[in-house]
Formats: sequence, structure tokens, C-alpha cells
Amino acid sequence: MQIKINQKFYFFTQEIKNTFLILNTHYSVKIYPGLLLFSDLISKKKSFRVFLNFKGPVKDFKIFQDLKEGFLKISFHIENGFVSYKILPKDKNLQIYFEKAPQEGLDYQFDIKDKVFSKDSRALPIEMLSFVKPQEFLSFGVFKKQDLTLINRRLSLLEIFPIIFFMSQFYIDVDKINTPADELLLKIKSNILNQEKDKLDFHFLTLIKALFFDAFVPRVQDEYFQNIIPYYENLNDLNPIYILKETSRLIRSLFIQEDVQEILILPCLLPIFHAGRFLNIETSFALIDIEWSKKLIRKVIIKAKETKKIKLSFQSKIKSFRLKNFENSKLFKTFKNHDLITFEKEKVYFLDRFQK
Repeated sequence: MQIKINQKFYFFTQEIKNTFLILNTHYSVKIYPGLLLFSDLISKKKSFRVFLNFKGPVKDFKIFQDLKEGFLKISFHIENGFVSYKILPKDKNLQIYFEKAPQEGLDYQFDIKDKVFSKDSRALPIEMLSFVKPQEFLSFGVFKKQDLTLINRRLSLLEIFPIIFFMSQFYIDVDKINTPADELLLKIKSNILNQEKDKLDFHFLTLIKALFFDAFVPRVQDEYFQNIIPYYENLNDLNPIYILKETSRLIRSLFIQEDVQEILILPCLLPIFHAGRFLNIETSFALIDIEWSKKLIRKVIIKAKETKKIKLSFQSKIKSFRLKNFENSKLFKTFKNHDLITFEKEKVYFLDRFQK
């Protein structure tokens, strides 16, 4: 019994002037064919511009963000050739790597005028915060075309949650800050802990509308002035990565919660998430994979990192389940929901046949 996710964590757009988060950094970049606007999310004083000078117009303009590999790729045709480049990390800093450029080169300007050719790279004054990569994977089995324009138009949590959750894992935890959205964040947290599901999906969508823009870049204010949360002048030097991390924590708590002696699986499953998979969930004693369908848990795999006796709690409709030490073993035990179970270090446990 294995649980896998086939979802590709990427999206693309053919629209000009979208803003993208540069993963593992505090920077975003607004991308035009001939201009890159790099903005420090915390301090606007550190923002800068890069110009690409060529004769327009452009054709087949496309921006592609690969979340798994952590790079942005931009490509388009111009009068005298094809341009394709990536914004990606190299060592401890960021660089632009030109995969393709016109044979006679492409005029490039940052600080000084320069010319770039195919296979050239240029360093950017952006330091990587870390090189951590996502370890936990969430999917609801949505395989629609990952066109950013359509994702933002549909505004479906089935598509948005896996993206935000995935992106947040490129960052280590940041210090708590006070933001205009604190009341909304606390409301969502309280609803989840009390399993008050009514309007919870609406509150999440409201949060996303207010505090995420374009390619799900976080911000601390509703800069589109939608009157969702209060707007305050001069909110400077606040780290919006906190918003990304806090939203991710709230998303995670819908599907897994841990206490000292208890693991709650699917504690606040919203009806919209009728089926899904959540892999490599990090807990204090084990890595856990879960799969559910028809709004009920179906499979669980527990890879114990240490020996621990703990209570497993599932949805209230679940009365019992089967536990095996080996996937194909005929030996198994039946446990009731909320039973205390001892898991031994470095052993793998398979849970299925969940009965109502």
C-alpha cells in the first residue's frame, strides 16, 4: 500500500506584468518583456530594476514558475530571434541565466550597460535566505491546466491551497508580527480548533483575496482596497512571509493536529475537500501519509522515527480500523477510534479498512 501524488507544482501565464515570489528570498519580481522590477518585500529601499533592450513587439510571451525546482523561466520571440532565460539560485545568490539570446546578443542593463549571449549568466544582488525545500505535499487531485490567469479567475481552494502550502515550505519560521489581518487570522484559527466549518472556506478565500496577489505573493495589507481588512498608512518593514507561513499553518491544521499524546487526522475536513492526499507529514514521532475519499479517511501509513504510545483520533464517523506492520502481512490488529497505540522506532505501519 503506497500513497503517491502526481501533481506538478508549477504554473504559467502569458500575461504581462505579473508579480512572482522569488522562493527562498524576501524578494518578488514584476516581469515585463523588457523590464524586471525586483522588490524587497520588507524594505522598498532595496528594490532595483533590470532592463532588457530590444526592438519590439514581442510574441508568445510566457512566464513559467517551477515550484519544485524553485526557478522562474521567461521566454518570448522578438524580431531578430528568441529569448529564454531563468531566474534561479547559484551558490548563495540569485542569478539570471540566459538559455537563448539572439545571435548578435541582447542589450542588458543593471548599473551599467552590458550585452548577453546564449549560455551567459548575470549575478543579482539578492542573497538566498536558505536552501530548504518542501518536504510535505498536499493534493486534492486537481489536474486542470495550471494557467495562473485561470487559477485566479476560478479562485478555488482546491487549486490554491496546495500552491500556498508548498511555497511556504521554502522559508523557515519567522517572528510573529501584528498585522491588519490579525482578527481574521484568529477567527479562522478559532473556527478550526472548534471544528466550526460554516463559512470557513469563505474566510479562507477572504484572507487570500486580501493578502495574496498575482502569483500568490504575500503582503501585510489589502493593497487593492477591497475593504476586507483595515488599511493603515506607513506599515513599513513588516515581513509578509509571516502571512505566508501563518496561512500555511492554518491550512495544515485542517488535516493534521498534534497534541502531546494524540494525533488528530482530518480534524476539520471541509466538504469542498472531499478527496485528497497529504504526504510526508512531519510529527514528533513519525512521518505520516494519509489518503481520503468521499470525505472519509481511507489509508494511513506511519513511519515511526521513535517509539511512542499515542492516541490516534479520526473523524467521529470512524468506529474502527485495521493496523498491519507489513503491507502484505496477513497478521493484523483491529483498533477502535481514539485507541492508544504503541509505535516502535523504525517500523512502518499500514492502516486501512476504516469502518463507520
